[in-house]
Amino acid sequence: IAAGGSHVCAALEDGTVRCWGPNRVGQLGDGTSINGMTPVTVLGLSGVVGLGLGQSHSCARLVDGTVQCWGDNSSGQLGDGTTRSRAVPAVVPGVSSATQVVGGANHACALRGDSSVACWGSNQSGVLGNGSTSGNSLPTTVIGLTGTVSITSYYFHTCALTSTGEVLCWGANGEGRLGDGSNMSRAVPTPVLW
Repeated sequence: IAAGGSHVCAALEDGTVRCWGPNRVGQLGDGTSINGMTPVTVLGLSGVVGLGLGQSHSCARLVDGTVQCWGDNSSGQLGDGTTRSRAVPAVVPGVSSATQVVGGANHACALRGDSSVACWGSNQSGVLGNGSTSGNSLPTTVIGLTGTVSITSYYFHTCALTSTGEVLCWGANGEGRLGDGSNMSRAVPTPVLW
């Protein structure tokens, strides 16, 4: 189960997904923009083993390692190379062997099988981790990460745990949320100071 900024989705044991809540931009994935007062089935998905939700978009990781996203795409957060919102899932090109997918406000990231991380969508405060603040509607590899075993994301920042126990974060750093001893946003992963 995963909660977004305005909706919730659950992956069922049979590999399908059901979502509920607001559906203004198709984030429930049922092909409509009708709010879901009760769970509705996401169309065309099977073999789902993980979910990552953002403010008004949803992403699913499938058992074959691919990722599909749907909902708001105004910042390219569906990763399909466009900014056209979708009320049904679409494949994120260039992401295969994914082991995890997470969503932020207007971006998403996937942990790949080779331990690299790819992010796409809005790049506010450098949250894509590619060294810039320019958005990207296709997956872009996060710079300088090796041995990543887990990722997490919130509105405008993302963090990664490595196999050596190191934690690195990037993106918005208001109130010190990157843990690096500063309030300066970072466009590349920066170690948390323990």
